[in-house]
Amino acid sequence: MHELVRNKNTYTIANSCENKTFTSPQFSCGIPPLDLETELDKTVWRRFVNGQKNSQEYIKASVTESWERCLQMGVDPGLKKCKDFREEQSLDAEHRFLRDVVKNSSHELSAYLKEKGLLFTISDRYGYLTGTVGSLHALRQADSIYFGPGASWTEQSVGTNAIGTALTNGLPLRVIGTEHFCESHHGWMCSAAPIFGADGLLHGCVDISGPVQFDHSRSLALAVYYARAIEALLFQRQCMGMIGKVLNNNAIGLLTLDSYGKVCYANNAAADLFHTSIHKLSGHDASKWFDLAPFMDLQSDETLSDPENLVELRCLFNPTWSVYAAPLTNSFHHLHGLTLCIYPPIQARPHKKQIYAREGAEDAFSAMIGGSDSFTRLLKKARRVAATDTTVLITGPSGTGKEVMARSLHKASPREKKPFVAVNCGAIAADLIQSELFGYAEGAFTGARRGGQAGKFEQAAGGTLFLDEIGEMPLAIQVNLLRVLDEKEIIRVGGKKPVPVDVRVIAATNRDMEAMVEEGRFRQDLYYRLHVVPITLPPLCEREDDVQLLADYFINEFAQKLERQIDGVDPAFRQALAAYSWPGNIRELRHVIESTMILMEEDVLCLQALPENIQQAAGCPQIAEKHHATHFASLNMDDIQKQALQQALDEYEGNISQMAKALGIGRNTTYAKLKKYNLM
Repeated sequence: MHELVRNKNTYTIANSCENKTFTSPQFSCGIPPLDLETELDKTVWRRFVNGQKNSQEYIKASVTESWERCLQMGVDPGLKKCKDFREEQSLDAEHRFLRDVVKNSSHELSAYLKEKGLLFTISDRYGYLTGTVGSLHALRQADSIYFGPGASWTEQSVGTNAIGTALTNGLPLRVIGTEHFCESHHGWMCSAAPIFGADGLLHGCVDISGPVQFDHSRSLALAVYYARAIEALLFQRQCMGMIGKVLNNNAIGLLTLDSYGKVCYANNAAADLFHTSIHKLSGHDASKWFDLAPFMDLQSDETLSDPENLVELRCLFNPTWSVYAAPLTNSFHHLHGLTLCIYPPIQARPHKKQIYAREGAEDAFSAMIGGSDSFTRLLKKARRVAATDTTVLITGPSGTGKEVMARSLHKASPREKKPFVAVNCGAIAADLIQSELFGYAEGAFTGARRGGQAGKFEQAAGGTLFLDEIGEMPLAIQVNLLRVLDEKEIIRVGGKKPVPVDVRVIAATNRDMEAMVEEGRFRQDLYYRLHVVPITLPPLCEREDDVQLLADYFINEFAQKLERQIDGVDPAFRQALAAYSWPGNIRELRHVIESTMILMEEDVLCLQALPENIQQAAGCPQIAEKHHATHFASLNMDDIQKQALQQALDEYEGNISQMAKALGIGRNTTYAKLKKYNLM
């Protein structure tokens, strides 16, 4: 058994270190051969790359779609070798885990690959190969096209191929000979199957490849077999890591619930967290404190397909707690109850960093909070487009999180290690925006720097340029932006030499772009160039189910940032948040939670801590009464001040902070005036 080994910018072939760590049953007799499709006539491929039409009946739909994508991305069909590489030290722990799987699989695969003349490899979720092992003859051919560790085998990098297309489609598939977009791969047949994690996200791809004339009848089934085996390893790894964190922390509260959500058992730590005794916790309905819907919905189907799965639950009692639920099942996978593991507030945690490094913290979209069906579908769409270089237009009202979405797309892309540069097109003067975006050459204008100045496109080299408020961009600049998007190069202001730029563009606006196009205020061709993949963020008033999720997220955020102890959340507080319309969307909600937690005097978030307009929306009678007209008995300023102080004293029951806020003066001034008028 041999493998390709990276040696700077080339590869060498070496004997593989065979390791029996990764074992599975023998597969050769258990996997039946599959009939192979007929190889595509090369004239069909040649007609396509030359811009001529083909009859669709000759080409598989997955291949046609991939070829179209390759054309849109500007892939060169005459590409000889892969040109996109990454050094191992720049790749993440997941990549290294998959690399070890390749090495540990070499023993059981050795005889099969050698007999069939094939190769075995696994790519990570971004298409970078983790290792390539197999027959010596096939490895020599693989070396000629740089099909080895660290090479990017995405469609954008090397055109249509089993790995890149499987990562794009999320489906197992085979690519035969001339179905490859690049002619240098026409002598190959590749079979690949995607690897998914327990969270449903794509983690990589298993591939078995070799010269087209060899026996590939079992390759696709074998790739699927290994993808499922690796998924089992990933799941075990995720669950064991979570359980290890739970068992190694002696401050964790444990609750056991029956199938109806009633508390059967609680440990001392749980009782302490609820400020009660173990005896008093028993028999309580836990749905008052936790969102048990993910498990209560399972009652109609009592057989669990995955009884070992751990689920993170929302804590209604205290959003700063982290709660994990594990189902209690019998040997037939029938649900009998739950065990809840409760992490205490972050101030009480002895190992803050280790415990908070949960699985979700690694998710590039962790800042996009929401659980409604529509928002889940939106995130699914965003995850799919994140791994590509496709231009994205994010629309939605102000405060809905357009920049957060743009940053998430960047973090989830292969460009995450490169710069993310944000530009607010509406905040730059019309006569300066061209030099801001494209830079300027030396001597371009009076006061220009010696040597010139790089613009935002150059500053974002290799990364992502976020053009916020794109609808505010002047028409005169729009044509220049269109040229950059089409030709991938800029010319500095006052310069003559084109400068190539490798940048992904994400744009955002709260304007009605189609209306602006119709009115002639935005170029139609630029609109369609930006509108390749639209993502529309709905206003918060259309995401009623997500208000509490977002509120919990912000409560948790500011509890840490302000080092504020939170002992609980009053149900009336949540009802008020749900009743309010949130015209400022997520931004307004975040600011309300922040101000409330700064000004609250108790450690429980209650209705009275919220701004008055939100209390009014909840129909709070005290607030309605407070807004009746005030009639002063005298126009003397001292009398007016004393009357105002007395009214505030009565309404806020002596709470100096709330009095000062209502009167618009400081706490010290409030104290001084109360003493002056003998009201203390």
